[in-house]
Amino acid sequence: MPKDPAVLLYTSDFLTGTAFFTDAERGQYIRLLCEQHQIGHIPENHMVTVCLSLASPVVKKFTRDENGFYFNARMDEEIRKRLEFTESRRKNGEKGGRPKDQNKPLGKPVALATENLGDNENDNEDLIGIKGGIRGDFIGKIIDVFAEEYEFINQIQYAQMTKGKERAAAGKILKLHKNKNPNMTSDETLESLKLYFKRCVSIQDDWLRTNMSLSIIVSKFNEINNKLKNGSKRTVNGNGVTDAELAGIVASKFATDRPE
Repeated sequence: MPKDPAVLLYTSDFLTGTAFFTDAERGQYIRLLCEQHQIGHIPENHMVTVCLSLASPVVKKFTRDENGFYFNARMDEEIRKRLEFTESRRKNGEKGGRPKDQNKPLGKPVALATENLGDNENDNEDLIGIKGGIRGDFIGKIIDVFAEEYEFINQIQYAQMTKGKERAAAGKILKLHKNKNPNMTSDETLESLKLYFKRCVSIQDDWLRTNMSLSIIVSKFNEINNKLKNGSKRTVNGNGVTDAELAGIVASKFATDRPE
């Protein structure tokens, strides 16, 4: 079985935990974390090779196991959580993927996709996939997109507490997006919402990040958007875009003053 190429790295925690490190020490620390993820607990001689001395503050971030090897406890925990997550995804795949919405009436996909979206049904035709040739429940697709981002970031399965409430929240979010971007196609809408949901589930607020759901996005819409717009200007993501710039992209695509 190939080695898992990824593990969650909470950038805010990393920056806080290395606030008093030099740039060289930060480089040593991230290198050792990556090596622990890829090869396991680290022998003492390698710790000395990387950190130059066991008295280095970097070494204090690691604990010795019963064999005298060094490991970072948080990294071990994230590896364990990642393994549990990927195993749950594998088992779901063997069962045929994400369970279908059992509450969806048969034979009425268009009626479901247009519920609560406005008075003029024709205005929403492309968005719900009629003109684009997509059949099925677009609201369900939005829920799936959110669930995928939530599960990727948190490494746990997203649980819909109340399906009716979840669908109503997804419908409100879709209506807001459609009002702001009336000419977007179905695929463009899903991509835009995917970016927005990714920012929501990664938000730098412990309570919101822990409790994030489609219903929370609707009920705390202004608070969430304000936090996204006021993100750190110094943090750069993997695409070379600062938090503030990415929030600006989200705002230009999605922002509105009220969730209703």
